[in-house]
Amino acid sequence: MSHFGIITSKYRRQGSGRPTLIDGLPVVQSKGKHWYVDGTNGASGGADRWNAALLLPSEAVAKASAYDFIHVAPNNGSAYVESAVLDVSVRGLTIIGEGPIASVWVQPSTAGVAGIKVSASEVTFQNFGGEANVTGAYGLDIEDAVEEFQAFYSKFGGAGGVLDAVRLTGAGPVLLDHCEFAWAGYGVAFKGGLTSWPTQIVINKCRFHNLSISHIFRKTTGTVLVKNLQHINNIHDNMEDGTEPTDSFIRVDRATSTGVIAGNQFATATLSNTKFILNADGLIKWGPNGTEAGYSSARPA
Repeated sequence: MSHFGIITSKYRRQGSGRPTLIDGLPVVQSKGKHWYVDGTNGASGGADRWNAALLLPSEAVAKASAYDFIHVAPNNGSAYVESAVLDVSVRGLTIIGEGPIASVWVQPSTAGVAGIKVSASEVTFQNFGGEANVTGAYGLDIEDAVEEFQAFYSKFGGAGGVLDAVRLTGAGPVLLDHCEFAWAGYGVAFKGGLTSWPTQIVINKCRFHNLSISHIFRKTTGTVLVKNLQHINNIHDNMEDGTEPTDSFIRVDRATSTGVIAGNQFATATLSNTKFILNADGLIKWGPNGTEAGYSSARPA
């Protein structure tokens, strides 16, 4: 079953000039052109069909216009190796990994180079992830003032160390849904931008694991306010050896930050635990959240 297709028992095409209906609702027709990427292809082609696919996602981004679609095939179990950070700079671009979950991702070839940066608004990833190379700064960075980024069923991380799996640099609104953050220092890191701070951030039904320093973390550089954080229904696990992140599971402690943290499951007790640090003004609401002792609305102290 596809996570992105429409499963329905009622599909009806009406007469000429009238919309196609699915379960009685009109279908939203896509506007843009479709481009294709397949690293197993012999050589880059015209990119308008699978048997003429390009070899790298960066080639497709360079061809794309606003509101186009890029379809990326699995690369035989390997990352798409880009020579530099993949800059998704086309407004409204949708990138779709056409394979099993977490089977389509990019990683640069040079040590110290990050994975993906999104510098345009209204970009969507579906099953398309990114990793940094060794000592790279981030797997994914949503840049300053970028709006309406969405990622579904995508995995972000790196080669360990202190990098950020995902960095939100003054971006928002942002939706991360059914994503995975792993093998990095920080899971999702909030950083103030030059013109804005992270705002209207929804993190829903995601998995956090093998993050050595913190799962949710506000950086100390720039304006580190976080507004309207909705962190709901996520799973927070430890390292493979059972150890907890060294700093925190959640550290969002700048005064006047706002949001809701509820319905999550943690691999540790939350009450009287110094690894849950929220701003003292109480504008980030807590709970109920779950541990092995059950669900509790008691705010971490």
